[in-house]
Amino acid sequence: MDPAKLAELQELFCDDGELAELFQEFWEELPDRLEGIRNGIQGKALEQIHQAAHALKGSSANLGAEGVRSAAAHLEDQARAGTLEDAPGLLERLEGELGRLEAWLRQEGLLA
Repeated sequence: MDPAKLAELQELFCDDGELAELFQEFWEELPDRLEGIRNGIQGKALEQIHQAAHALKGSSANLGAEGVRSAAAHLEDQARAGTLEDAPGLLERLEGELGRLEAWLRQEGLLA
């Protein structure tokens, strides 16, 4: 997590409950985005990967989840370049970043 972005969000959402709702909403949208990336990789659907990775990159950047943003950006770049050779490894990296984010959010009480 980007500490500066987190501080900005905490200032904007003075109530920890509202901040937790923001992260919860991100987490609820996550399965559809991951499914889009996985299905895109399996079907070699570059546009599908691009769209799902782009959406995930944006939402994670808004929350300060830098590791997730970076992994999603690399997937988006691969799809834009028309190559998927690194996509399975990038998906694995993305899933690892999401696991770390989930653990941190639960530790901070921002995810139920």
